[in-house]
Amino acid sequence: MSFYYSKITLNQETKDWINVSDYNADPTGNTDSSASIQAAINDASSSGKVVIFPPGTYRVDKTLKIIHPKQKAVKLMGIGADNSYYGIHTGDTSTVTITRSENSDHDLIHAEGRGLTIEGIVFDGKGTQGNAINITRGFELRIKNSHFYNIRGYAIEGYSVQNANIEGNHFNKSGSTNNSVLYLGGGKHGVTNTVNVFNNHFERNFGTDIEIATSEDEKDYAEFIFITNSHFESTDDTGGIIKSTPLLEVGKVRGLEVDNSFFYGGNGPLIKTVNDYAKGITVSNTFFLGDRTVGKKWEPLKSYKKGDFIVPSTRSGYIYIADKSGESGEVEPNFISDIKQYHDGTVEWKVFSNTIEKRGDLSIENAPSNLIELSKGKGISFIGNQFSTAKNSYIYIGIDVKSFQQFGNIFLHENESSNVTEILYEKK
Repeated sequence: MSFYYSKITLNQETKDWINVSDYNADPTGNTDSSASIQAAINDASSSGKVVIFPPGTYRVDKTLKIIHPKQKAVKLMGIGADNSYYGIHTGDTSTVTITRSENSDHDLIHAEGRGLTIEGIVFDGKGTQGNAINITRGFELRIKNSHFYNIRGYAIEGYSVQNANIEGNHFNKSGSTNNSVLYLGGGKHGVTNTVNVFNNHFERNFGTDIEIATSEDEKDYAEFIFITNSHFESTDDTGGIIKSTPLLEVGKVRGLEVDNSFFYGGNGPLIKTVNDYAKGITVSNTFFLGDRTVGKKWEPLKSYKKGDFIVPSTRSGYIYIADKSGESGEVEPNFISDIKQYHDGTVEWKVFSNTIEKRGDLSIENAPSNLIELSKGKGISFIGNQFSTAKNSYIYIGIDVKSFQQFGNIFLHENESSNVTEILYEKK
């Protein structure tokens, strides 16, 4: 999936740009560019100019720092035409990527201050534990149209972030058991408040996608958080489930609105509240889908050799496969060397070099017990949402939850045999 923005070319002359190429940053990724890029950032911090990155891969062996209080508003901008996960793997030279050395775990960017904008950049974490971006006191922060890939720390870790927009980003194969992908919380510089998380895509991540003020620190507090038009999915490339952590975990938050989004979960709850101070939460116009409710899974049918049980097909260009049990399907005749997928109308088939597998309807065996777990909090509303597939309940309400209401929700009973309860109140 790609993100596009207004294309800017290097032949446009402007006095408001600082080009990292003029500071000898290496776009091949073969050498360390951290000193060159840091020098460009320092000049931008004093001048207010925009730091631009021509297409290429920039390796930084040290954390890039943007420090308050003397800093002017700084903007880091990739001017590649396309910023996508796929560009990392196809050698697409149009993308702008900031990465680290193999086996290093430092943060790529640390920022303290106001008015920081990051746009059009791929952050490749190389699968190590360091964060991509750590932000403290992020007043009027803007991160948009960027891609966070293989960051096993936090993709974005933000404290005291205020009046901020996180928009149009893709978070991919990031986070871990101990680190969420996006963390928003308060700290010594104040609460996090008024943050718009809009039109973002979270997929194939290994940790909770978004955590909001979940630590034990009493200063870790957030308010007025908006999550809209976003997609959360815990499956990997094959459709398998890679985590059981919540997709959204809510702690000490006053005022959270989730609207017009999609949650496709793993084995754990999709949204979970974990603190009594979670209050004023509204979830609306959002679809919640538990694991293994629709779709299919692969099951070995039979190991075939070329010529086994093959009979002519009535369809031109295909052959017909049948085994002694009556399982059958059509496939192109060059299946012996190619990977093919096809559908015969009732069951999907996949053909490997000498093996054929079928894919039938999935069970709810790995569905979460509850799609939503509201263990704590008060003033929580669910309005106009759709829920599908859980083992026990779609919405679980703990005894510590005060003032819960729901209106106009649709509960899709696709798994009636599981005796699922729409809303389960814990007995007091």
